Amino acid sequence: MPSNRVLIHVYGVMEPRTDILGWPTGIADAPVEAVAADPIMALTSVLPSEEFEPAAWERHAEDATWLGSVAAGHHRVLQAAIAAGDVVPFRLPSLYGGLGSLRRALDDNAIHITQAMERIRGRVEWAVKVYRTDEPGELDLESEPVRTGSDYLIARSREMQARAEADTLVHERVRTCYERINDISVAAVRNAPQDPVLSGRSQPMVLNAAFLVERADQQAFRTQVERIAQRSQSQGLLVEASGPWPAYNFASIAKADAAVRQP
Repeated sequence: MPSNRVLIHVYGVMEPRTDILGWPTGIADAPVEAVAADPIMALTSVLPSEEFEPAAWERHAEDATWLGSVAAGHHRVLQAAIAAGDVVPFRLPSLYGGLGSLRRALDDNAIHITQAMERIRGRVEWAVKVYRTDEPGELDLESEPVRTGSDYLIARSREMQARAEADTLVHERVRTCYERINDISVAAVRNAPQDPVLSGRSQPMVLNAAFLVERADQQAFRTQVERIAQRSQSQGLLVEASGPWPAYNFASIAKADAAVRQP
């Protein structure tokens, strides 16, 4: 595998397989190649340095089309991997200047990788997002008998109190959703809610959670989420689940995938 004027991108690591020749291409439509590092293998692609060096990432930092295409290629390979077996995903970008730097990184992080592999063995990640659909509106002064400044302040105070009570109720309902879903998962994590620009929804996101689920329990997990989603509709909550995904929230190797490393 040549390393002159190229970078090696790592999608993730998994136990050795012999069927990756039939997998989809990755970033920039580059073929996926396995780099053996007993007892695992790294899923990699060779990328042109001038197009994917750190300066290129800086140039494209605000280029949603470029970033989206790269992320799609990365995701495409990891989805093929998770369909085939357990995979420890590396974050984007995970670039190495040559095979030597890649093998050193794998060796240096062998213990962490082994621990991550054991943590996700036979398991996958599912995402659950909850949106609030009953967001209270602003005070309609035209429909309120507001005659004086005092009337306005009283009305505003009542509105704020009603909002606070509604927020507390939503918080409790979301907590209950999270706990009930967590009952059928191995582990769970709550991430910061996404901005509407990222979520693609106008409703505010009130829960952005990830759950580590046994592969054998996925149907039961989906059934549990569907039941909760049905009950939550009348409570002003929209519950959505997606997966299975690589276990980003439970198996990332930060020290191995955080930087561009030289040969």
